[in-house]
Amino acid sequence: MRKLIASIGVVAILEGLTGMLNQVIAGDPVIPLRFFDHFNRIVVERTAFLDGYEVQANAALMMAGALVSLGARLKG
Repeated sequence: MRKLIASIGVVAILEGLTGMLNQVIAGDPVIPLRFFDHFNRIVVERTAFLDGYEVQANAALMMAGALVSLGARLKG
C-alpha cells in the first residue's frame, strides 16, 4: 500500500512539474512530459479562482506530491 501511495505522490510531482513548465514556457511541454500534464489542462485552466495563480497551483501540487511520497516512504 505504501508503494501505491508513494507512486501517487510521484505522479503528482510530475503533474505539477509539467504544468509549471507549460505555464512558464507558454506552450506545450515536450512529448514525454505531456502524458503528465492532465492536472494543468483539466483542473488549473478550468478553475476560475486559480486564474493568475497557475504557477503557484502547480508548485503546490508538486509540494503536496513530495510530502505524500516522502511520508509514504518514511512511514513504518
